[in-house]
This record gives sequence, C-alpha cells and structure tokens, in this order.
Amino acid sequence: MGIFCKPKHPNTPDPFPEDSEKWTPGTAAYSFHIKTGYTYPQLEKTRKWDHGTMVLVVNPGAGDSESHELRVTREFHTDTEWSTMADFWLPEHIGAPKLLKIRLESPIFESDREDLYVKEITVHYMRKSYRFPVRNFLYPYHSSEKDIADKRRPPYLMVEEGAGSLRHLTSEVFLVNAREHELKVYREMIPWSSNTLSEDLLQPNYMATAYEDLPRFLQFKDAYAEAFSSLRKVGEGKIKVSSLEAKITALFGKGAEESRLGSLEQFRDHLIDAGATWSKQDMEQALKVADKIRCDKEFGRQMVSGLNSLYITKVTALHERWTAGTEDIPKHLFSGKSISDIMGSGKLFEISAEGLLDGVPHGGASNKMLAGFKATWYVTPSDCLLWVDDEGNLLPAIIRLKNKNDSQEASFWYPPPPGTPDDHPDSLSWLLAKMYFRCSDCQIYAIITHFCRGHAVNEVFAVSAHRNLPSAHPILRLLHPHIQGIVAVNSQARDLLVNPRSSAFSLFLSAGDHLPVVFTNYYRNTFHYQKLTIPEDIKARGVEEMCGAEYLFAEDSLSLWNALRKYVGEVVELAYPSDKDVAEDTELQNWTTEMVEVGFRGFEDGAGFPKRLNDRTSLSDLVTVVIFNLSIFHAAVNFQCLTILGYNPNCPGVLIKPPPAQGEKITMERILDTLPPKQVAFVQAHLANLLGSLSPVEKFYVSTTERNRGGLREEVNMVCEKQLACVDRLTAELRLLQDKISERNKDREMIYDVMSPENVPLTTQS
Repeated sequence: MGIFCKPKHPNTPDPFPEDSEKWTPGTAAYSFHIKTGYTYPQLEKTRKWDHGTMVLVVNPGAGDSESHELRVTREFHTDTEWSTMADFWLPEHIGAPKLLKIRLESPIFESDREDLYVKEITVHYMRKSYRFPVRNFLYPYHSSEKDIADKRRPPYLMVEEGAGSLRHLTSEVFLVNAREHELKVYREMIPWSSNTLSEDLLQPNYMATAYEDLPRFLQFKDAYAEAFSSLRKVGEGKIKVSSLEAKITALFGKGAEESRLGSLEQFRDHLIDAGATWSKQDMEQALKVADKIRCDKEFGRQMVSGLNSLYITKVTALHERWTAGTEDIPKHLFSGKSISDIMGSGKLFEISAEGLLDGVPHGGASNKMLAGFKATWYVTPSDCLLWVDDEGNLLPAIIRLKNKNDSQEASFWYPPPPGTPDDHPDSLSWLLAKMYFRCSDCQIYAIITHFCRGHAVNEVFAVSAHRNLPSAHPILRLLHPHIQGIVAVNSQARDLLVNPRSSAFSLFLSAGDHLPVVFTNYYRNTFHYQKLTIPEDIKARGVEEMCGAEYLFAEDSLSLWNALRKYVGEVVELAYPSDKDVAEDTELQNWTTEMVEVGFRGFEDGAGFPKRLNDRTSLSDLVTVVIFNLSIFHAAVNFQCLTILGYNPNCPGVLIKPPPAQGEKITMERILDTLPPKQVAFVQAHLANLLGSLSPVEKFYVSTTERNRGGLREEVNMVCEKQLACVDRLTAELRLLQDKISERNKDREMIYDVMSPENVPLTTQS
C-alpha cells in the first residue's frame, strides 16, 4: 500500500506514500479515498485547506472493532472538488468499516480557522469499497477544545456506510448510539422559534436565527466563502429599504412632479431603461407582455401559465357573489350563448380572492418616501370568471371588484364588444378592471404563493427533518439535496422581505404593510396538505381537462410529479422491506409528529398533514410533496418574475386610486392616475428581477454541459448502486420531458419552460 503514480488528471488523488503505515502480522490494509471541496463551476481559482489534521476512527464505540485515531495531514482542496488518499494497516479484528468518526484538529488557536467541506470518504478494504456519504462542513478545533461543541459546528461527524439504515433494524449498539448522539447534538444546534403566537396570528414555525448564526451546514453551500459573502452583500444592498431609497433618489429625485408617467408606452420605456443589464431573454418576454397589455388571450394565458396559476377552478354552480353580475350579461359575451350553457359544457372557470385579502387594510406608508407625496395603496379583493371559446382560448368574461375597506359596493366589468376602439370608455373600463384584478392577484402571488407556500412551509419540512432524522437515515439522504439552502434563504427573507420593521414587500405591494394578516388568512382558510399533493389538487379544482385550452402549469406539474413520485417510491421500497417497517420507524414518526405539532402548531388538524405514517405509500406521498414543493413548485412560481411583473401595468403591485364605481366612465387619464408612481414601478421591476434570478450555485435536476449546470446525480447523498439506479431512471425520464417541453416551445411567441427539468433547481435558495 502507499505506492502511487503521479497524478495525470486534475481530479486524480494526490499521492502521499510517505504517510502510509507499515505492515505488521495480523493487520489488514485500509485505503481511504477522501473527497473534499464543493463543486462550484463558476469558480476561477481554488484554495487549499491547511489549518490542521483530519482525524478518523473506524467503527467508533464498537469495542475491539474500533480503530485507533488515524491522522491525515494534507492540503485538502476546499473550493472545487478534489480527492486525496491515505493508507493504513489496522488490526484484522476491526473488520469491515461500518461507521466513521471524522473530525478536524488544528494546532493553532487563532479565530481565523476555516471550515472544510467533506463530500465523501470511501474505504477500500479486502477488495471491497465502503462508501461514506458526508456532505457536511467540519471545523478544525484546537486539541484543547475538541469536546466543546460550537453552536454552529459539531465537534465531529459520525457517518454510517452505504445505503443508510433504519433504527429498529439496526442491531449493533455502537451504530444506535452514534445516531442517538448525533440527533441530540443537532436538536441543540437547530432550535425551533420560541415565539408565542397570538390567537389572531397564524404562521408556520421556523428557526429564529440570523443567517450568520446558523449552523454552517444550513448556510448556503457555496464553498467559495469570499465570493458568496460578496454576492450576499450586493444582494442585500439591492433589497434593503435604505439602499433602495438612496437609489431611487439618485435616479428620479423626490418631487411629486417627477413621479407620474404619462402613457402606457412610457411604462414600457421605463422598463427598458431600468433593465438594460438584466436577463436578455426575460426582458424580451417582458416586453412582449407589454405589447399585449390589452389582449384577453394573453390575460388568460398568464392565468394558467404565469406566476400564480394554481387557483383556477372549474365552475359547476355559480357562487352567490356572482348573482348581481350575471343578471344582465352583455349579449356579445360567450359568443351569444348563455352562461348556463357555458357552465353546463364545462367551459366556465373562476379565480377568486375569497378570504385571502379580507381584513387587510390599505397600504401606502412607503409612497412618500419613494415618490415624495402621500398616497393610499388600495387593497381590492377581486374575482374573475373565465371561459373557453370554440377555438380553445381561455378568456376573461366577468371581473368583480370589491373595496371592502371603504364599504364600496361590488362592481362588475365585462369585455367590450368585438371591434370596439381601444380609446372607447368600454375598452378602457375593461382594461382598468383587469389591472385591479391583477393587482389583487399580485398580492396573493407574492405574499401567499411565493413566500408562504414556496418558502415558509418548506422550512418546516427541513428543520423537522434535521432534528429527527440522523444522517444514516435513508429518507434524510433522499431529502438531502432538496433541503439545502431553504433555512438560509428564509432567514434572509425574514430580515429583508417580510421584516415588519423594514419590509421590501411594503415597497411595491398594497398589502405589504400588513403581512401577518395575509399570512393568517392563507394558513387559516386555504392551506392544506391536499393542495400540495398535485394530482389531488388538480382533481379537486376540476381542471384535469380544460376543454381544449392549455393549462401548462398543471400539465408540467403533473408530469414532473408522476416522475418524482415513481422515483421516491422506488427509493422508499429499497429502504423499507414492508409497511410494518414504516410504522415501526420511530425516527420517521418523530419527523412527521414534530412537523405537525411544532412546525404547524395552531393549524386546524395540522393542516391535514399526516401525524403518523403507517405504510410505504403514505410515506412516498409525503416525501414527494416535500421534494416537489421545495424544488419544482418554487421554480414554477419564482423564475418568471421579470416576465410577468416587469411591465407594471400588466400586474401592478400597487394602485393608488379606489376601484371605479359601477357605470363610471373611464378615461386613459383615470388609468394613468391609478397606476403607481414610476419610483414604485421601478422597485417592482427591480425586485422582480432580483428575486426571480437564479443563485450562481444552483444545481438542477438535469445537468447541461453547455450551460455549465450540475445535475441531481452529482448532488444526491445516496451511494448505494440500487439507489443510484433509481436516480438514473428519474434523470432519463426527465430528459424525455425536457425534450417534449423544448419541442412544445418551438415557434411559440411566449415560451413556458420554467418547469423544464434543466431549469428546475433542486432546492429553494433564491
């Protein structure tokens, strides 16, 4: 052992024959293949870690099968992935390696010691390979402090070999002790928030820790720390209220006379000026949206292929809120057919804000700071009936506006007859009504769909998993690539986006001044486990088929769900020999119980989440919900932000005049007086571009060489060949779906590819 050739490839292990131990009778060779560093394709340089020694113990706590400490002193790569080897002769009675204890020891006591990211260690023993998936950070403690656990870093890692294991099927005491000790440490490192909720406030629990104080493995997995720190400071500078205020003053001044834009075209020009350095493709799509501002087909397309496409529901009986609006329907509507005929043929649909914006006061506290004058930002809950015409187009039919805060009677608005000039009051009233509906929709999208469901809910899954599933658990290994980053990005969001003292949402959303009310409305009235289960939700809304109209959000969601569910089911079948093993897995039951009782505390019936799992089917369903929501759903609602929100009149987050009364004659001046000041429009486009951009260290379901994007195969924390075969089958199926979506987008003016697998990050970290 210890005889190596010189490395001839950049990822060839470094040779260190001088460190190999000598053979003695009764010993066997153990060769350690140590992978460190985190793959970071954008990195232009690499650094090496030389802050101490890696100390390994084989089978710690196993009595005679435990090795002595094995010391490996190297310059480990800490940015890009690299490998090194170390060989040892150990007593034969140690046998096969089942558990590794890994720690770092530093000879220095200074505070500038750096973490080292350890990806995997493979032990070659008796012509077999034993793989230990690590994927975690270690800190080089001084020898005098090795037993003192820093709150951000454990003193050592205990990693089990192979496919992972279930506690009740583990007979070796040292393996059971290792997982119990690990969970004890991690529960101390990852506390739930102790904040007490008032009776009128409801939201999921979270980890109330500032980003800087999070455990290192919960922070972003950007191994190049300086680059990440720089990017984060730039990002914060673009979101912080004080930074935005200074930028707006520099661009526009503060006078009210500088605030109003004089035409819809000026909003378009304003976007072009603001987005000179933004994504070319996203800007092109946003400008196409601007050119279609009056087009009802484009309005309908965005309802089913936009940012907020999960609320449309088939109408089988009209709700009483539509009674007054359907008593005297214009004859040209529905191509002369009755609304009963349209509903009877399954072609009538509804999007409603019912219950989601109730009790939310008007906003506008930021208008004077941004634009130099006081203004009310109106919260107007709005509903829309849509129908599918004979050509398969989904079109808006009736819009209902209700200014509940000012006790204003609901008003109903209809599209003008075909051929009506754009400047006719009927055309302008319809255009304004659509803007009010889209403003209502924008509040629901940004606060509820994106933050509440796409971020806050996901933190419950991740925190509970880390606290209850040890690293040896096959379900945690399955979840690993998908729960990275969510706690980190949420800690920043609580500081910058939804901080009640300084919320970025309050700079471009009418409801942004009263976020807790919106949170509570959603979690109390709408949020439920069934709605996160894609097939059940689509069926419950009656939109499995849209009578010829495209529903690309549902189509792609269902395709991805089915592929993901099959993959999860295969991995679960490998981990659990029977349904009985699911029921007897106490660690798994603790995960779901804590999720319900602590994560969703105060929610009626735990929001429908299973408190206990009794079979492999229910487990596979839950894990699919978790992975889908953390990755695919978030991608669908996040990465079209600039396209949909960039041109402000298309989907304004703020309108500064009350909705029109029934019969009010609308002019273009009325519309322009209603739209927000250009400073607010700039903030909306600016934040849409920033929040809808990919993190530079995202990894995706499918790798793409030409775009330098890593895929799921490189990120999974599973090392068993049968598990990896499941990953390969999923990847192959996703590549076929990717080809299908690519073919579908050919010759389309408005593309829809946010759920194409090569565009879907594995986790939520942006």
